[in-house]
Amino acid sequence: MHDSARKFLPGRLIAGAIARLLGWKITGQVPKESRYILIGAPHTSNWDLLYTLLLSLHFSIHLRWIGKKSLFRFPLSLLTRLIGGLPVDRASAGSSQVDMFTRLFRDVDKRVIGIAPEGTRKASSHWHKGFYYIALNASVPVAMGFMDASRKEIGIGPVLYPTGDIESDFSEIRNFYRDKQGLVRENKGVLELRND
Repeated sequence: MHDSARKFLPGRLIAGAIARLLGWKITGQVPKESRYILIGAPHTSNWDLLYTLLLSLHFSIHLRWIGKKSLFRFPLSLLTRLIGGLPVDRASAGSSQVDMFTRLFRDVDKRVIGIAPEGTRKASSHWHKGFYYIALNASVPVAMGFMDASRKEIGIGPVLYPTGDIESDFSEIRNFYRDKQGLVRENKGVLELRND
């Protein structure tokens, strides 16, 4: 057995067993790049984080994920930081947040940052653009992580290399996620970008 396959095996077995117990399967493959944004959608439930952690365990991804600042208050902060959480202050200016997370890709050979572009578990009217601009500014691709409750699948889909034409690029993202359903169907957000 190849060394890289051996390295993935324990996590793959554990994550696969847990997913099967829950009635789900894990699909797709890890991008060939070692630095990328992993978007997670649709984001409709608190349980999405558990499935995301299963996905990262299965693929042996050292995932850092972005969550709202309130998740990082004591005592919950002990757990959220331990499992890779990075707090975001939604009240701060968008460009400063993008700059901060872009800097996390500097001078590192490996880094995966997970972002839920809907920004909330409730039905949203748009996707936030921050994930796209972080990827564009850091010159890293966007991997389309997904949950699909209709098929009981979690996985990693296609990889998008941002061109700077956000409307054109987002049409690819929209087409991929169009038929994906979250755990709480009515909480799925609209697959549109905010006009600002």
